Amino acid sequence: MEIEKPMPEILLFHPPNILNPKALNQSIMAPLMVGYGLLHIASYMIEKGYGVECWNIPLLYKMGFNNEQLMGIFKNYDPLLIGIELNWLHLSKGALDLANFFKKIFPNSPIVVGGVHATIFAEEIIQYSNSVDIVVKGEAEKIMNDIAIKIEKNQDYLKVAGTISKKNNKILKNTGKNIIDDIDTIPRYSIDFLRPKILNTYDLAMINTCRGPCSFNCVHCLGAKSSYTISPRSNTTFHSIKWIIEQIQILLDHVKKISIQDYSYSNPKFIIELAQALQHEKLKNSIEYFNYALVPSPEIKREVLYELARAGVDNIDLGIESGSNHILQTLKRPYNTQQASIVVKNAVENGIVPKTFWLISGLEGQEDLKENFKFLKETIEMGAIPKWVTPLCILPNTQLFQNSKEYGINLKLRSFKDFLKYSTERFNRNAYYPQTITHETELMNKFDILKAVNDLKSFILKKEEVILEQVEKNKEKFFSTQPKLRENQLIQRIKTGLKFIRGSYF
Repeated sequence: MEIEKPMPEILLFHPPNILNPKALNQSIMAPLMVGYGLLHIASYMIEKGYGVECWNIPLLYKMGFNNEQLMGIFKNYDPLLIGIELNWLHLSKGALDLANFFKKIFPNSPIVVGGVHATIFAEEIIQYSNSVDIVVKGEAEKIMNDIAIKIEKNQDYLKVAGTISKKNNKILKNTGKNIIDDIDTIPRYSIDFLRPKILNTYDLAMINTCRGPCSFNCVHCLGAKSSYTISPRSNTTFHSIKWIIEQIQILLDHVKKISIQDYSYSNPKFIIELAQALQHEKLKNSIEYFNYALVPSPEIKREVLYELARAGVDNIDLGIESGSNHILQTLKRPYNTQQASIVVKNAVENGIVPKTFWLISGLEGQEDLKENFKFLKETIEMGAIPKWVTPLCILPNTQLFQNSKEYGINLKLRSFKDFLKYSTERFNRNAYYPQTITHETELMNKFDILKAVNDLKSFILKKEEVILEQVEKNKEKFFSTQPKLRENQLIQRIKTGLKFIRGSYF
């Protein structure tokens, strides 16, 4: 006889862009991917003895469920605590809609919202929503556990350090660092507890290697090491190599595509040690697609790329961003175009496909825009594959936002309500969304910024034949280093990526 599973005490949710199944395919950014932060929270709470389920609402929508059916799934639950991920712009309305939805079902269950976007706008969200009881600022594992313990002990759960809450219409700012110092004690995550339980929920798994502010100080970045950083940590803290290897091994039970997307903050010593450990564990043949994000700084020398290639990394993401050294210097990027080109060349020579990312900041003059085309052409001829071109999104807690007048920037989006546009804008094939452009400058208005983005996209698409010719020229380097790669597979990846450049936004 099958034993009935007890209902979970903790329910965690990844929200849609809008709480409407019909809006799923109209989102300007795909809402299906659950953030690994939410999955680490689930693992941590399970380790603490709680029953946890983590639900992907957009995936339920994709499977054909509607809101009435969602109500049917959850109406018999009785959760101690509900957590909702608000990790990025396009999930903002959906997260708060979901809070309203569950507050009607579970009026006595506290609802917590957390993530990058929630951290930025914590106080505004508490004022804006009557359904959200607590907003977490920064890392949430320990905070969620503290809240759950206080609920169980009938103590005031609104006064946990590292949170913003509201009581009797008064905002409670619970300051104080509330993090786990030894991040190796944070459990590795699995996707076993993800719901709905269907095959291939994840095609690609993300891994974090570290936490804390970046060692760089780029003025447009939320993670920059500055007085405005959203991280509660004062320095970067790295997981041990052993922890990361074990995390990869857990994920390889479910997926064959791995991406390390936190840049490791381009710490070359750490990257080499990790790559050599991956080689020792002989995981190379178990990963069919291995992506690593890097800042193309001078620290990323040939040896780094050589060791990554031997570990099975077959493609890297390079945030080049601009072909103008003037713009790179203005944004305080830790490299110039000459240094970035060396990283591109070394990647190709070592059998790794370099994918490049570009942005238009609005700070460009005509010469800067010309330099973009020039350097983009040069990197393509070196063997790089352009992946994304985006307008710069200036967010609070970045130096550009806080010191906008100093840079000649006129901010168009400032508040949480302003940024709800990222949830409500409807997809169009040309990624033309003037209402989501965060700023204008003395040199470029929002239409100029979008035109510059689309001009670069058009330039890339016209270069498809050159891009494929370079792949043919370099294919022996790729295939000799990465025997798992097949020519038709590689060509298909590149063609698919180019196909989505026109419609991609972020």
